[in-house]
Order: sequence, then structure tokens, then C-alpha cells
Amino acid sequence: MNASSWRGWNGSHFSVRFVSPYNDIKPAEHVCTVVNLPAPTNCAVFGMVWSTYLNTFVATLACLSGSMSRSFYFATSDDLIHWSPHQKFYSWSDLPPNVQANVTSMHYPAFLDPTSPTEDDPNFYTIGQTPYIFWTSIGHSPYSDGRSLWATPVKFSKN
Repeated sequence: MNASSWRGWNGSHFSVRFVSPYNDIKPAEHVCTVVNLPAPTNCAVFGMVWSTYLNTFVATLACLSGSMSRSFYFATSDDLIHWSPHQKFYSWSDLPPNVQANVTSMHYPAFLDPTSPTEDDPNFYTIGQTPYIFWTSIGHSPYSDGRSLWATPVKFSKN
């Protein structure tokens, strides 16, 4: 896909052209309208992919309680404008007890499907039915159990 053909959302359709900020431009003509997911204010999107199994976009979210996150959520969209309510799919209580003992917080969730890269998708933009959720744990001490990268298998099912 040619990046120069990309367009941003203006509130009613995708028509905002992306331009170099170093050119002589009118900034107001190149500002996108923010689209918020229906999630609590303490949540942030950390990843977005296209699901070939669900035939929709899937965004991954983490929500903070204070400075800690212990749950991951996802939301889906057919058009990147209208989003489903967020759904919890993985949390600290799902971790094995020996892992729970070393994990105080869970961050940066993003789906990745090792079987998805193709000539058309060399950057892991798509996932199938059984991707992994890659995430980072934060432990008690940077010297003993600091940050760890995890790859947890996930299986989607259609309702």
C-alpha cells in the first residue's frame, strides 16, 4: 500500500491528507478527528491488528489502577470509527501462581500471530484465530525480577 494514499478521519469520512510538517501548509487542513474507544478513561490502546478469523480490526488495551495494570482488554471495529465495548480477556488472576508471585503489573499488550507474515503482510499486521498476546511484566525489583517479555497464546471464538 502506498503511504501517500493514506487519509485521516475528519469526523465524517477519511479525507484528511497527511503532509510533511516542514512544508508550507495550513495546519487546520491536516488535523484528524480523534476517535475514542468505548473504554474507561484510565485505559490506553497498545496495539491494533486485522483479524482474518473475526474479519474485523482488533485493538488491545491495558487499564491502569494507580500505576499498575493487571488486566488486558480488546475491542473490535469494522471501520475504525465505531467500536465494540471493551472486553476483558486476560488478567493477573490467569497467571500461574509461580508467575503471579513475581509479577506486580502487566503492560503493553499487543497481538502478534507468527503464522501471519506473507508477501502482502511482512509486518505482522494480521492475526488468525490463535495469535499470541505479547506483553511486559513488571516485577518487584529491577535487579531480580524486573521486566520480562511474555508471549501468551490466545484463541478467539465466534459467538
